[in-house]
Amino acid sequence: MTTAGRYFSRRDGMRDYIEEGPLLPALDEFANELDRAGYSPHTTAGYLRGARHLTWCIEHRRFRRSDLTLENLRAFARAPHARCDCAFPEKPTHSAFSAMKPFLRILQRRGIAPAPKPPPFASELARFGAYLEEVRGVADETRLTRLRTLAGGLGVLMPAGRFDVRKLTVPAINALVASFAEKQQIQKARWMADTLRAFCRYLDTTGEGPRIDGKSIRGPKARKCQPLAKALTLEQLRLLLRPLREDTPLAARDLAVLLVLARTGLRRSDVARLALKDFDGRAATLSVRRNKSRRAHEVPLPSEARDALLTYVCKYRPRRTGDALFHAENYPYDKGLTASAVSAIVARAFRRSGIEHVSMGAHTLRHSLATHLVARRMPLKSIADVLIHKSIETTALYARLDRQRLAAIARPWPIPARSPNPRSPTP
Repeated sequence: MTTAGRYFSRRDGMRDYIEEGPLLPALDEFANELDRAGYSPHTTAGYLRGARHLTWCIEHRRFRRSDLTLENLRAFARAPHARCDCAFPEKPTHSAFSAMKPFLRILQRRGIAPAPKPPPFASELARFGAYLEEVRGVADETRLTRLRTLAGGLGVLMPAGRFDVRKLTVPAINALVASFAEKQQIQKARWMADTLRAFCRYLDTTGEGPRIDGKSIRGPKARKCQPLAKALTLEQLRLLLRPLREDTPLAARDLAVLLVLARTGLRRSDVARLALKDFDGRAATLSVRRNKSRRAHEVPLPSEARDALLTYVCKYRPRRTGDALFHAENYPYDKGLTASAVSAIVARAFRRSGIEHVSMGAHTLRHSLATHLVARRMPLKSIADVLIHKSIETTALYARLDRQRLAAIARPWPIPARSPNPRSPTP
């Protein structure tokens, strides 16, 4: 029995249909990949049915090699095949559509489909990414966001897909940034302005730059909320966690994620990168192997966060998974959570609790922890160690939140003594 055939029964002839044909090794490789990724047998069978229908059409000359592109295969999966001559004509299903992209990669590796074309500006993006990582020391999450933003910006400025430094002009860049601002996409406009400004400076260092002043690239100013209003109160934190104290796998995972964020002050990217071996339940610590500053450190866990992690790991964490500490509650499990998924968990907790707040992201919990530590009159050096700040000047920004301590050292405003008015009549 082949790897692909064991998901089907021979009773209705489906297994024989799957196991015949010269492209069976590609189907076996696809089945092994789905099995390693943790897909359920039902989902794997649906993917294999869609892939087998494609291989039947390839074997019967319904596709030319040049036609095997992702766009054509997805259109093939959407189209009805009631009049197909194969033994089991496939109806358009979500599984067949989803199978096209991963199965195409297997066909490309085996030389059945043409190799994918490099994306536009691949060389420029690769060199700029290496510059951000090796020279500027930008964190991985920020670097990938910069590269996605740059790819979108260059695609608008150079629609032909060929890089031309002459099109990097101040009017063109400012018009692109203004187009986002007009759509009320202020954050995206700021990111585009900052990214294109950094890219022009990088090109100047290589001698290929447009030689324009970075200050002439203008981005909109973001509206900033008051730092004190961004922090959650202790009562709000309690209300935020209360709906998650349920005996379900999803609630246990979300509670563990929120408690790690709220009690340790880790960033969302640090939480997403945590592995199971990084959690020491006996010592009550988390090992962060590489933070935003590319440093490794250990984080002590309060008892509440440790107990929530132990409950999730021992009772609810899927057994057949990869190394990640936190996993999605649907297939595939092995990739774990992403930084965006961590933010989505926090936002969903806000919605469930009914708390209306100016900021409902993962960084709000880190900001709240720093605010509460300042309110407890903890030294700034200790707060900087908790938040893993490289410079204590960054931590000093939170000192302005403690109005009681500032009022205690505030001095009265000097009022000069009034001099007598020479025009006033003397008694």
